[in-house]
Amino acid sequence: MTAQDESQSVPENTTAAPRRRLHSLRRAGCLAGLAVWFVILLTPCAFFLLATQEQITITLGAAPEQALRIWLINEVKERGVGISWASVAAENETDLCVQTNTRFILWMGKADNATFCACYTRQNIADAWTPGRAYGGACEP
Repeated sequence: MTAQDESQSVPENTTAAPRRRLHSLRRAGCLAGLAVWFVILLTPCAFFLLATQEQITITLGAAPEQALRIWLINEVKERGVGISWASVAAENETDLCVQTNTRFILWMGKADNATFCACYTRQNIADAWTPGRAYGGACEP
């Protein structure tokens, strides 16, 4: 073996350095940034859908009227967007109350935000919910 071959050969007892792994927080930051970027890219699609359908409704649960609803307001004196979401305020086997919160984002006109409560009853678990009382304001605990 020549002197040049000896200088290029790797000794047998050495190992390659392990690859550095990305820190888990750094990886999570990249994933969060990617998620934000997709939201930014899909925002025009949501506006286009809202403009063509005039409302977007997403079911949030199995209770009656429990949904997120976003709709366009195109009245003579008011223009903007309304957003409402409903959540279960009280529930047992035969009684259920759903609280709906409504907010308005208007660029023309004025509207007051609202909260109302709708309660439902049923005889047993197999029956469907039937409307009971409904009133303005938050549901009573």
